[in-house]
Formats: sequence, C-alpha cells, structure tokens
Amino acid sequence: MRNNIIALITPAKFPGNAGDTANYSEIIKSLILEGLKVLLICPKGKPSKHSDKSYGHSSRLTITRIPYEPPRLEDFKKQSKFKLYLELLLFLVVESFAVSWTLKSKKIKYVYMRHSILTIHLPIILRLIGMKVIADGELITDSLSLQISPRLSKLIRVYEKRTINLYGYFKVSTHSQAENLVELGFSKEKIIVMPVSINIDEMPKFSMGSIPEHTFGYFGVLEQWQGVDILLKGFQILHKKIPNSVLYIIGEGSIKKKLKQIVYNGELVRSVIFVDGVPRETLWNDYFGKFRIVVIPRPKQNNSVDYILPIKLVESLAAGKPIIAVDLPVMREIPNHPILLVSSADPLSIANAMEMLSRDKTRLTEQSKAALDSAVNYDIKRNIKKLTSVLRDR
Repeated sequence: MRNNIIALITPAKFPGNAGDTANYSEIIKSLILEGLKVLLICPKGKPSKHSDKSYGHSSRLTITRIPYEPPRLEDFKKQSKFKLYLELLLFLVVESFAVSWTLKSKKIKYVYMRHSILTIHLPIILRLIGMKVIADGELITDSLSLQISPRLSKLIRVYEKRTINLYGYFKVSTHSQAENLVELGFSKEKIIVMPVSINIDEMPKFSMGSIPEHTFGYFGVLEQWQGVDILLKGFQILHKKIPNSVLYIIGEGSIKKKLKQIVYNGELVRSVIFVDGVPRETLWNDYFGKFRIVVIPRPKQNNSVDYILPIKLVESLAAGKPIIAVDLPVMREIPNHPILLVSSADPLSIANAMEMLSRDKTRLTEQSKAALDSAVNYDIKRNIKKLTSVLRDR
C-alpha cells in the first residue's frame, strides 16, 4: 500500500451485538495493531441501550455514518413489502453519495467491504471511482431466499454473477465457500481464505465443574433460518428425560415472540431463559459461565450459507465449550473434530445429542479440550496477516 489507510464498508450496526458487527470489530482492532489506519463507513442507527465498545476506540480509527438507517431483516415481518423496498432504495441512493464523497474526499484507495443486499450497487460505483476492493460475505440471493420473491431472486442472481467479478479479491472463511465461489465464476487466484477469527486470548475460561449440569446455550440472531425453533422443540423432548435441564436463548430477532409462545405452550417457562441481545464482553463474562454446552441448530439451506463459518462457533471454541451442531459442510472443516454433529435438523435428533453429551462427563471434557486446541486456528493475531499481506502487495 502506498498509504496505510483502508476503508471498511459494512451495513452492520455499530455499536451492536450481531455476528457481522463482532466480525468487523475484530478485523478493525487487528488492522490497527498491524499499523494501519481504518475508516469505518456504516449506517446511522437507533441509539443502543448498550455501550458496546468492542469495535474499538483509537486515534487510528475514524467512523463515518451514512445519514440514513436501512431496513433490517426483522422489518420484513412488520412492514409492507412496498414500504420496505422504498426504504431500501432510498438507503442505496444516500449510501451511494455518502460512500463516494467520503472515499474521494479522504483519498482512499483500498476498501474492505461486506457484500450484501445493502451494498449491492457499490461494486459498480467503486470500480468507476477507482477503488481497489476486497469483499466478503455470502451470496445475496441465498441469504435472502426466504424474504424475497422468486422473480426478484432470479434478477438479483443474474446481476450478482456479473458484478461480483468487479471485486479485486473476495475473502472467504472456508475452503468449501471458496469452491462455491469458483463455481459462480469468480477467479480462484482472487480468493483469500481466511477463517472468521477473534483474539482468543480475550476469551474467559470457565471450568466444567463450575457450571451447573445439563445446561445449554444458544446465542445469536433469532431468525427462522437459524433453527432456534427446532432447538426449542428438541429441548422440550429433552426436558421430559432430564427435568432439571436449562436452556439459555440469548439474542434478538423477528421470531422471538414465536419462540416465547413455544416455551409457554410447552410449559417450559422456568427452564428456558430468554436474554436480550448483550455486548460480546457481557455474553462472555456474565453468561458463558451459566451453560456448559453450546447448540448451533442451523439447518442445511442447500446454498452458499452452508459454507459460512459463524463467529459464534469460533467464540465457543475459544471458550472451550462442547458444541452440538447440524452436519453442514462448514462444520466438517473445523480441525480436531471438536463438534458433536447431528445428521439432520430435527427436534428428536437434537434432543438425543443433547442428552447423550450432557450425561457423558468424559466426552464433555474431551470435547472441551478439543475445542480449545481447535481455537488456535481462529486466532486473528495470526490470520489477519493473510489480509494485510494482500493489501501491502498491491
């Protein structure tokens, strides 16, 4: 790089508790430690009740807000589609001017950007104004398959297949995601394989003996595609066999009301504890000591989402948590086999896995150790160099 400044463009909320926010927070802090200056460009948002500082405060970090709040995934079930599409269009217009003006006025040449429906138009704009771009993210039509019509999905897929090649590089989190991108027509030479990573030294550790038995946790967004309703139905089966079992569900999302209704109907109110979305440090320090086993019930989507490594998995590994997850392609790439894989995302299979692992103290200990051993592969202090080496070679 001729200068040592890079812009990060993301539609994630800052401050916020979502996985995208956590992922970009880790990247920002690590780029700064590598000696780079970072310009974060993100949308205006509603004031947060949490003062989440996980994205870092430094003289080497500048934050520019796009002066318009975009529609979010949870809005699709609250507002009319016409209103949402109008709000999306307005955001894209405002974002175009804000991003173009900011990058040109600050003479930025290098951009790291989240590829999403909220940045769908930026590849063309950034190419026109001479930006060199590294992108990351999943395919737009795959991530929105449940929210948009088949006709619109087809149009976006045609557009996406053409514009994705405007990126200089695309960072992926797994080798299977890289293969999927090559099948779409993206050049293999322009793919950076860097797993989602965190500073594993910051993760608090809790001994298994200090945590109550038969306790489980899910944390993340509460959306249909994450399979949290399947987990709840599985826990209902488990609870009949282990009456003192407890499940923590931590996060926000459009199906939270539905999940609470499942709990109420299943008479699980005292055994399922809902916690609103909290900052990562609060999650780690205040809640990781309350449950032994993490369950990631995300079912197979049969699209590019199946190859995306969730940051909650990396955080769980770094905490030495035994993990239960559905058998997706991305889960098979985790070194040391620290995960108990469930063949299908159905309540009975998940319930059986939860019972077996929770009752087997020897396997709990073995999986906890395997998780810690595997976590070193996701240490951002090492992995960030895969990104900075590309930047410095350009």
